[in-house]
Amino acid sequence: MENQTNRYLQKNLRPLQFALAAIALLGGIDKYFNLLSYWPQYVPKLLAEILPVSPQMYMYSVGVGEIIICVFLIFKPQIGGWLSALMFGVIIAHLVALPGYYNIIMLDSGLGLASITPALLSTKPK
Repeated sequence: MENQTNRYLQKNLRPLQFALAAIALLGGIDKYFNLLSYWPQYVPKLLAEILPVSPQMYMYSVGVGEIIICVFLIFKPQIGGWLSALMFGVIIAHLVALPGYYNIIMLDSGLGLASITPALLSTKPK
């Protein structure tokens, strides 16, 4: 019965796992093209002033991180889920420092919480 429940959970976890991976992959790739948004605008001024690189270069590194998180979400969801939740937490922290992005903060809070699900459900019980 327990194996059947685990298979059921794993099968139904896949859509969420791949949706979160797609969000990370598309967001990561777009950091190089700025088609979905002009990403450097989300770097708080205080952070932009202390960065040793331009906000666009900073976003390139964020993009690489998001692509790595995508790979973890697909192949190691017990790690990728936590990394994705951490990523959304950092995004939220950035947005709190900027006025007027409260709607995105709410959406990213939901995605961050959803990101924990693959981590929890992919971990084998002891």
